[in-house]
Amino acid sequence: MPDYVYVAKGTSTRKVTVRTSPTTKRVAGTVKATYRLRVIKRSLTRTITPCYPTAVPSSITLPTYVHAGSSTTGTVTLDCYAKTSLAVSLTSSNSGVTVPATVTVPTGKRTASFKLGSKLPATGSQAAYNATIRATRGQKTASRTIQVRPGLRTVSAKQASDSNAVDLTIGLSGPATTDTTVSLVTATGYIDGVPVSSNSLVLPSKVTVPAGRSSLVVKPQLNLLPDDETVTIKATLAGRAISTQLTTLRAFRAGDSVMHNEPTLAPHGANGDVTGELRLILDHPAGPEGAIVEFRSHQAHIPAGSTTARVPVYANGYPADSRISGTLAIHTGSGDVYEDVSYAVHPAPTGLRVPSPVITGRPATATVILAGASSQDETVQLTGAGVEVPATVTVPAGAASATFEIDGSGAGTGSVRAELRGATTSTTVTVGPAIPDECRPQAIDVAEDVYVTNDFYDPLAYQAQVTLGCAAPTDLLIPLRSSDSYTLAVPRYVEVAAGSTTGAFTLKAIGGGACYYFRCVPERAVAVEAGPSGLSMSRMIAVKPGLWSSFFPKNAETGLRDVQIWMTGQASAGTVASITTDRPDLLAFPASVEVPAGARYVTVPAISIDPSAAGTTVHVTVTIGRGSQTYDLVLGQ
Repeated sequence: MPDYVYVAKGTSTRKVTVRTSPTTKRVAGTVKATYRLRVIKRSLTRTITPCYPTAVPSSITLPTYVHAGSSTTGTVTLDCYAKTSLAVSLTSSNSGVTVPATVTVPTGKRTASFKLGSKLPATGSQAAYNATIRATRGQKTASRTIQVRPGLRTVSAKQASDSNAVDLTIGLSGPATTDTTVSLVTATGYIDGVPVSSNSLVLPSKVTVPAGRSSLVVKPQLNLLPDDETVTIKATLAGRAISTQLTTLRAFRAGDSVMHNEPTLAPHGANGDVTGELRLILDHPAGPEGAIVEFRSHQAHIPAGSTTARVPVYANGYPADSRISGTLAIHTGSGDVYEDVSYAVHPAPTGLRVPSPVITGRPATATVILAGASSQDETVQLTGAGVEVPATVTVPAGAASATFEIDGSGAGTGSVRAELRGATTSTTVTVGPAIPDECRPQAIDVAEDVYVTNDFYDPLAYQAQVTLGCAAPTDLLIPLRSSDSYTLAVPRYVEVAAGSTTGAFTLKAIGGGACYYFRCVPERAVAVEAGPSGLSMSRMIAVKPGLWSSFFPKNAETGLRDVQIWMTGQASAGTVASITTDRPDLLAFPASVEVPAGARYVTVPAISIDPSAAGTTVHVTVTIGRGSQTYDLVLGQ
């Protein structure tokens, strides 16, 4: 220190600086001041922190823990006051905890504060973990460990299924290390920063997530929501706040509105009834006791908290005015609602008539069929797979069907679907490849005359063949049609193999009639057509009456058995019946006989019989065309 100091005029004091060696840790002594023979002495003791050549970090101060997603403040302390501004490097041992790269200690200060942040895990659950924070300058480092505990991750709210207020779920980023308190604020809005309390949703101001749990469901403090409100719920943990919004709905009551659909009615049973579904949507959920909806003697239950009812509706035949009327009743725990209503309805699509096969490049006509004639135009949506159909077809008011064009696209199996107001019907269709013009059918051949029998369920089969104008370039499907499928049925198509010019198919002659009591069915001409529209040809095929039954009356003159052959109709010219027996040595008839044209039956006498064979059973077979019948005849009876 100096030997003397000057005290400026007009002042009474002057500071004196005492300097020590850089290595000195403690200094003690006496300072004496003398002025005009007056002496004052004072003892001086000071502990000096070494700061040579510069101050370095001596410690870090941090709280014991921080919650993930939140932040806190730390402090770096130097071993002495900074002579100039000093930058101290900071690092974290865990990427989930962030600190600035450096913190600056101002001149003349020993401490500086910094912000420590913590991250929530991107996915999954994360338990508490430790992170070490290090402060470094030069070769000197100070460190401190902080624990990162699970933080607030989610807040969600939903109205309970029984309409009793709201379930609030608070989610942490991992299992709570200790009992963790979360603050809650419930408000419908804010005025000057002050929350406006909700009338319907009341939650506690604080809740505790127990140690070891990652979430907590908070139950409301009201049993039943009295109002509709949009409520904001804010949860806060360690400065981190998350909000969720919910529009609460009170229970349905008289005066609330009900929305409905326009049902589509489809056939039900075989007596002409139609049925559909009336869907009702309440503008508020059913209360804790649920609700019962009743319309036209049919009911549906609405569970608590739900808003939707599905009530079956029936009508005896599709209503001509396309409306159903009645009294709608809604029974709730708080009262009943009654309303006379009249709802528009629509006929459901019930079928599709589609030609099969559909030949690619040869558009054909298909038909959509409704359950009844609507009082207004109905637009049916169409979709096709493997076939091309229009997007819609309109069924005019007063009609129950409409046609549309269909074309193939390739070959294989396709489908068509029709939809009207949610009601659908569909069908599959065989799609055939394109048929070249030069391959159009040239002829339809049947190897023999076609006769029917009396058996409707077992028609006679006759082989037929279609001939094309060229060898098929690929397997072709040739459509077939009959002008009278109740008399002569044909398959939907005949396949002609690649490289061939012909394809075989079976005709089925359907009988079941009889020329009896003078009601006779004569020969019928049926047109069989082969080929798609624009490439087809047809042939008329005569379907002739055939064998109905045979009887064996006794001839009054000879005493022998005759065979009486009855026809299914008036015989065609040239109809020949064949007769055989398994014992021609005992009983014989002519091998064949022609049935007179127009006759209903013919009687054929036996040409021989063995009288000694009385009691013997002989099998007699009568055949016309492909129809035959065998009878057991006991001789002598």
